[in-house]
Amino acid sequence: MSNFNPLTNFNRVRWKETLWLNFLRAVCVLPVLIGFTIVSESTDSMISALYFMIMYPFFYLIVIAPILVLVRAIWIVFLGRLAWIPIIPISLIFIAGGDPIMFLLKKIKPELVPLKQYPFICLDVAMFVLKD
Repeated sequence: MSNFNPLTNFNRVRWKETLWLNFLRAVCVLPVLIGFTIVSESTDSMISALYFMIMYPFFYLIVIAPILVLVRAIWIVFLGRLAWIPIIPISLIFIAGGDPIMFLLKKIKPELVPLKQYPFICLDVAMFVLKD
């Protein structure tokens, strides 16, 4: 899917399933984010971290994923595979961090994850469910 450009294949995307998949993916990254914030002992920072964790799946779906997909689509036109270089660190922590949980969820309850196979780790900013 790393060569897929949603701007040129807009009509091939199953949007309802794509939104659900990426929302689940953002929810599954929350344990990773909790692990990063537990080291803080300040009450104020814990409250702000809790707020961030509650809002993250919605913020990811509405703001982060569309912006990164658009930026990546534009970069691919100019840079080709080099467009991955600045996205990989962001992907590892904030996006792909929940992929092992999604992989297990697909094995345990396959009807929740609208893909035939879910990868253990996927560095794509957003995953798209396509019409076939």
